[in-house]
Amino acid sequence: MDSSQQDRSNTDQIRLDNTVYLMVRHVTVEDGKLYVCDVRENGNIVHTSNGNFTVMQDLYYGRYTLYRSSTDHSELHLVCSSYGDGYPHAVWTWIPHHLQPLKVIASAKRSQPINVKGTNFRNRLVTSGKPFHGNYFSVRIVPVLFQDAGMYVCVLESYPFPIIDLITVKVTAEPSDAVTEGDTVTLTCSVSHVPESMRLVWINDDGKSVGEKTLTVEEKSPNLVIQKAERGRGNWRCGLFHQVLPRLFVPYYQEPRGSGDYMYFFHQEGNFVLKGPDSPGNGPIDLEWRPHSGQQTTKRLATFRREDQRWAVQWSDEYNQIPGISQRMHADWGSLNLRIRMPTFELAGLFTWNQTQLAGKILRQWELFGIKVEPDSPVMGSDISLSCTISRLPDTVSLHWKPKGSSQQNRRSNTDQIRLNNAVYLMIQHVGAGNPNLYTWEVQENSSIALTGDTNVEVDQGLHNKMYTVYRSVTDHCELDLICEASPEVSETKWTWRSQRFQNQEKEIASSHSSEPIHVNRIYFGNRLETTQGDVNGKNFRVRIVPVRFADAGVYTCSTGSNKYVTIELITVTVTAEPSGAVTEGDTVTLTCSVSHVPETMRLVWINGDGKSAGEKTLTVEEKSQSLVIQKAERGRGNWRCGLFHQDLPRRFVPYYQEPCVRDIRIIVVLGYLSIKLAVALGLICCSWKMNRSCRHAWQVTGNVTNNSNEDVALQTLNSDPDLRDQNE
Repeated sequence: MDSSQQDRSNTDQIRLDNTVYLMVRHVTVEDGKLYVCDVRENGNIVHTSNGNFTVMQDLYYGRYTLYRSSTDHSELHLVCSSYGDGYPHAVWTWIPHHLQPLKVIASAKRSQPINVKGTNFRNRLVTSGKPFHGNYFSVRIVPVLFQDAGMYVCVLESYPFPIIDLITVKVTAEPSDAVTEGDTVTLTCSVSHVPESMRLVWINDDGKSVGEKTLTVEEKSPNLVIQKAERGRGNWRCGLFHQVLPRLFVPYYQEPRGSGDYMYFFHQEGNFVLKGPDSPGNGPIDLEWRPHSGQQTTKRLATFRREDQRWAVQWSDEYNQIPGISQRMHADWGSLNLRIRMPTFELAGLFTWNQTQLAGKILRQWELFGIKVEPDSPVMGSDISLSCTISRLPDTVSLHWKPKGSSQQNRRSNTDQIRLNNAVYLMIQHVGAGNPNLYTWEVQENSSIALTGDTNVEVDQGLHNKMYTVYRSVTDHCELDLICEASPEVSETKWTWRSQRFQNQEKEIASSHSSEPIHVNRIYFGNRLETTQGDVNGKNFRVRIVPVRFADAGVYTCSTGSNKYVTIELITVTVTAEPSGAVTEGDTVTLTCSVSHVPETMRLVWINGDGKSAGEKTLTVEEKSQSLVIQKAERGRGNWRCGLFHQDLPRRFVPYYQEPCVRDIRIIVVLGYLSIKLAVALGLICCSWKMNRSCRHAWQVTGNVTNNSNEDVALQTLNSDPDLRDQNE
């Protein structure tokens, strides 16, 4: 409930099928009233219920079970306290689960420091450093290892406070370094011991159960076989359940290997270990990080030093100042390995282990590439833009969008895909219930899939009182679908248009009465205005403008009776070249990208054939275009695009099309004697370059369509209004 508690490291939350679970480790009295369960729909809270619980404070003869894994926060708090008179001495004992003899692991006498016994936990057993005062005798084991399972008992004088049964869980992979495309990996989830009926559940990154097994004393380790591509997401989890409730979720931590020393991860998904150097020597070692984002300055995160036979880590001030990094990055106890849990996109970068005393000597490097996907939230009939961004884009890596299912790949004529800098964008026009709204993104390295995932687009089917904006150009599919649902109870439904150039004039372009043919007014759009249905059969009232022209910009409204049903704002974009026929070597050409109007903050970006930004401008009401001067040689490549962006997502990419044509070819061939060589053919090729302003032919008009005016009236109107005449030329 308290926002200041949102980053508590002792909580874990996971969704499985129709349920979300919250597990809180080492509860306190305050935890009992900290949590609420929210049910949300489209980001809005529709129901809330408190998750209050009571924490019993009396530990005398108390007994409970804890579940831990070395990959799950790696901490075990052994809490021992009493509210009675102070006791003269205390001791913590441990009986390993395989019934070895009882071992004393810590002891203390009143007013004296706590004494750590034996070598079972070495430096992993941590005390508060304060003397024992007779009532409070708590220690920590950090990190927890699989072999730490067993019975822990705290005895104050001769009374137990309390008895704790520790069950440990681990996940392993075999083989751990499968690199060939199509290889399978076997994940094994193992439990230290099974005192009662328990079950293990394998959970994928979509929060779905993919395997389940009830455990017995003999069978404690179910397996899961996955493909290498699935393993790449790194978000498989093993859940240990007891009496219907989960007790522990153990993520599978990847251990990347191979010649590349790199790894791809999805934003806030995946768990993995970066292995430290194999031959580190004995001197201190610095761990440095150069992030892909920001200024890419190198930061020293930690220094490792030898202590006995293990490595101890000391985190730097820079590490402690980086927001959120301490919640996601830990050093593997006693080693140089770095364990990373659910990394964010900003954590991507180059991690380097350097020899401290020999500046510049690199012992090991790992590069982490972050992937982030930003979806859209459309209504039916509108457009969407999906982006897939990588933190750094090497030459060997490429990004791709694909519709889910190979049967859809050749039928999506309403999609456009383009790469700009480190991102690939997918734009889909006129999404609806009939479209496949599941899309797959892929990160490919040397044509092999390195990481992949699905993005589901949730389309709002209700159009009533909705408003949205679409962006079109005569060179970009050239089509505008106007979708509306009429009501059988309303006698008239109509589409009107308020031109951007004549905003005070709202013109009716199509109308229908119940069970009557749709009436199309061809004065303003001529034969470019189409309908796919002969009449409004109680619901669907859909028309098209094809091809779209620059002057079609404005606001389109569907009204049922006196009520506005849906409103669509059309912004048009065009690209022109001046001069259009420059042919002399060294000539320059000015490409101009123009927008019909600028209702909100938008920007134009020029993109070259390599997918790089070549110019950018933020638009205003007065400044609605951007120009780019290019050389004739560059122009010849014919792959320049103008991108219109709104709220960091592209809304339209308009290509500059060229139409080369040969006007004059002269070839002179000189023939001579055998001793005379063949002369060189001389030719002059002159090419006229110009914009491709043509679109495909308009769709076949189906159904019974009646015109409000005949051709003579339409021609007279066009001749008398030059602005309307320009639209139909």
